[in-house]
Amino acid sequence: MAHFIFISPSTHDSKGATSLALTMPPIGLAYLAAVVKSKGHSVEIIDTHLKGILPEEIKDYAKIKPDFIGITANILTISRAASYAQELKRLYPKAEMVLGGPQVSVMGKRVLEKYPF
Repeated sequence: MAHFIFISPSTHDSKGATSLALTMPPIGLAYLAAVVKSKGHSVEIIDTHLKGILPEEIKDYAKIKPDFIGITANILTISRAASYAQELKRLYPKAEMVLGGPQVSVMGKRVLEKYPF
């Protein structure tokens, strides 16, 4: 059994990020978590926006050492998502890291060039 952690980055440092759409629960991550659990793996979702978690605090919220880490990102959260990714990769260098979401889907090559973690 593998352990997955899914991260929903905060928009607290994004200018103009007051839209209700940006503060909705991470439903996409919940769908992924449901599939992962149905395959017999453990999963936790960390909604950093809801809890006000900074990248340097993320270690206090990961309950179990992850095998896989997934982080979603949009145009307003990509910088913060990269910060979480860098910190989590430092803490768990053997964990597989996946960055996804609208920003990565549209600008994947550019994201990898800017954030080569």
